[in-house]
Amino acid sequence: ADENLDHELCWFVRSYPTVAVNARVLDRLLQVAEHGTASDSAVQSSANNARERRTVRYMVGNGGDLESSGVNGNRGSAYGALERVVWEAQSCPPAVIAFLRRQIEAEPLTSVRMQMLGLVNSIAKHDEDEGLALLEQLARRDLLALNSRDGVHVLRWAVYNHPERMRQIIDA
Repeated sequence: ADENLDHELCWFVRSYPTVAVNARVLDRLLQVAEHGTASDSAVQSSANNARERRTVRYMVGNGGDLESSGVNGNRGSAYGALERVVWEAQSCPPAVIAFLRRQIEAEPLTSVRMQMLGLVNSIAKHDEDEGLALLEQLARRDLLALNSRDGVHVLRWAVYNHPERMRQIIDA
């Protein structure tokens, strides 16, 4: 029952991010992001496998299943909620940055790390250097995670605005 409540809370905060001004709500989002349920295989495509897709993007991204699994798990949903909270805030709470730094290293699932990239983008809105440092850290930890909608978005921004700094990621 708590699992479902956590999932509902995350999606509610995504729609109404200002509720996270309540410290208890923000704390709960951080707890769910760290300890909630998640799985790289929660979503499995039911597409016709008779015609196998052979594009690199499809094979590397597991056909989009990894990203879908991330957003549908509680940990991934919590990162989506945190993304909206930070985007709408006047500044990024330092506790969120410290938490994300730790979790990039601790999180075992690519599907969840894919969801972290939206939060990285929101942090970069307020503090470019911190956002770039988190993007570099995440890319060193799991380059595959960049093959997500948010990963492509934040990487395009970073490469366009900071090409020399991003050269390490591109050359990897």
